Amino acid sequence: EIPFAVVRSVGKTLCKSGDSTALLAGGPDGLQVLVTRAPESAFDCGAFFKTELVRLGGRGGGRNTHAEGRLASADSFSALVDAFRQTS
Repeated sequence: EIPFAVVRSVGKTLCKSGDSTALLAGGPDGLQVLVTRAPESAFDCGAFFKTELVRLGGRGGGRNTHAEGRLASADSFSALVDAFRQTS
């Protein structure tokens, strides 16, 4: 069990500079997810979550630089990772 505040902190650290993008999960049940990007990345985090979380039965949103959401089930995370790999 990873507190979601720690997940946010890890994402912020991973994407401090450059063009990296990170997809992370945590929280008490592992269903909370976030996607965040570095300043030089063109990845649209909000648009990615708007499309993929709805497709997977979850919900969430955010801006182009950072988005957070919740999956309907832990099994959905692998599908989200596959979509992230294809998009990023």
